[in-house]
Amino acid sequence: MTSNHHGVVYTKRWVVDLILDVAGYVVDRPLFSQCICEPSCGEGAFLLPITDRLVSASKAAHRPFESLTDCVCAYDTDGGSVARSRERVRERLIQLGCREEVAKALSESWIKEADFVLEPMRSFDYVVGNPPYVRAVEIDAGAREEYCRVVSSMTKGCDLFIAFIQKGVDQLPEGGSLTFICADRWLQNQYGRLLRRHLVENDFSIDCLIRMHGVDAFDAEVDAYPAITRISKNGGDLLY
Repeated sequence: MTSNHHGVVYTKRWVVDLILDVAGYVVDRPLFSQCICEPSCGEGAFLLPITDRLVSASKAAHRPFESLTDCVCAYDTDGGSVARSRERVRERLIQLGCREEVAKALSESWIKEADFVLEPMRSFDYVVGNPPYVRAVEIDAGAREEYCRVVSSMTKGCDLFIAFIQKGVDQLPEGGSLTFICADRWLQNQYGRLLRRHLVENDFSIDCLIRMHGVDAFDAEVDAYPAITRISKNGGDLLY
C-alpha cells in the first residue's frame, strides 16, 4: 500500500464498520466487560466507531461511563496523532452524554503514545485495525533489529505489519480474535512462513478472509492487495 513515512493509510468508515462486525465487536455483546485494542490508532478512524458501540452497549446495560476505563486500549507512536485521537474521542463521549471531566479521563486512559510491538501487554478480547504498512527496506535499522529480537516471526525481510499481527494474536485469550485489514501477501510468500507456522503451533485459526482487491477502502491509493483477515484463538489448521 502507498503510505506516508509512518506507514499510515487511513481506513474509510464503512470498512471500519465492516471490520468491527467481522470481529464480533457488536452492541448486543457485553462490550462493557471486554477489552478491545487498536494497535496503531492514527487520528481515531477506528476509535470513534468503537466508542459509539461501547457506549451503546453500556447504556443498554445501565453501566456508567466511569466503569469503561479498561474497555479500550489504543496505541500510536506519533504524539500528534495521539493528541488528535484523544480530543476526537473526548468530544464524541461528551456528545454521547458523558461528563467532560470523565470524557477527558477516559480518552487519556484509552489512548497511549507507545510502540505496540515493544510495549508490555495485557490480554485483549479483540484486536482490530489497519497496522502501519512499512516495507522491510523502509524500517529504521535500529527498530528492525529490536522488532526481530522481540517477535519470533519477524525477519529483516518482513514488512512491519508482520510484527503487529504476531504481537496482536499473542495477546488473545481463548476465544479472542484479531481482525486486521492489511496486505495479504504473507498468506502465500516466503517471509510469511514463520508467522503461519507460529499460528499453527499456537492453536490460532484464520476463520474469515475477505479479499479487498480493487476495493476503494482507504483514503489514499494503495498498490498492494489488502484483505480483511480474522485470526482467532480457538484451534484450526493452516498449511505452511
